[in-house]
Amino acid sequence: MDNKLWFRAKRYGYGWTPNTWQGWGVMVLYVLALVGLSWNIRVMSDGDGNLLVNFVFPFAALTFFLIVICILKGEKARWRWGKDK
Repeated sequence: MDNKLWFRAKRYGYGWTPNTWQGWGVMVLYVLALVGLSWNIRVMSDGDGNLLVNFVFPFAALTFFLIVICILKGEKARWRWGKDK
């Protein structure tokens, strides 16, 4: 079983950056989903105030799943000051 990390920790701050093609693939799918979500908001915009349902909730769900994937397939998250690898 391949245990290679898809995401490595950022050198400064908190978070991850893609480390393998699988990590980059996840990021591309995330961006494409956000673009599709934005297109959907533009096309389905009827002015009745459904922004929360049509954009905010799906955006939050997509971001939540991205973070879960980063936690499962990445280095342990912690604040970094750039001194360690």
